[in-house]
Amino acid sequence: MANYNNRGNNSGNNYNQRANSYQGNNNYQGGGSGNGGYGGGSNRLKKHSGATKGTDKNGKQYYRGWNFSKRRGMLTVFVTSFKSSGEHTAANGNVYTNLMAKVKYNDSGVEKIMGALLSHKSGRVIIPELGMVLNADAPNKGYFGSFTRK
Repeated sequence: MANYNNRGNNSGNNYNQRANSYQGNNNYQGGGSGNGGYGGGSNRLKKHSGATKGTDKNGKQYYRGWNFSKRRGMLTVFVTSFKSSGEHTAANGNVYTNLMAKVKYNDSGVEKIMGALLSHKSGRVIIPELGMVLNADAPNKGYFGSFTRK
């Protein structure tokens, strides 16, 4: 009987190892915009946050943001001014406007109202209680996510 162990020829196994190394252990979430990925390329990361700003019919500016994380799930926020919104100057000279943020945890259905600050210098909305910042002017349709102080 013939021995078909093929010990000396591992070309098939090498091919499979190389193919898996190109695909393996990356964070890419899929293909084009039709398959859940973001954008047209097959090697794009899936978008986890976004932010927009606009003006309502009364001329008040508002901000909207969303963020998805494994820890929190889907989080949406709506930020606008309120009756007693006012400007104040911080010790470092930055000017801020007080705003109100309505935060909704979509997975649990919990809604909270908390304070937010609009920085006149950067145009970003900071929600200190969450430790998050909303930047509607960021590239790729805005950013709403965590921030760290330096």
